Amino acid sequence: MPQIDADTVLALARAQGQHWIDAAAAERIAAGATAAIAAVSATLRDAEPGLLTAESAAFLAVLESLADPSR
Repeated sequence: MPQIDADTVLALARAQGQHWIDAAAAERIAAGATAAIAAVSATLRDAEPGLLTAESAAFLAVLESLADPSR
């Protein structure tokens, strides 16, 4: 399962100008993001087909149809 490490969080924060994020905050953010990935992965294992389980091309078509009020 993918994990997000604190160094990546810190690098992304710096690249976005979020200099208030220090090493401790990056650790907490990384832990939360990794937990979120695990939760979504666990949910998707038992999910019925839908937006989150559709192939990427089908997912985009569904999003476009939701954005088009004429459909």
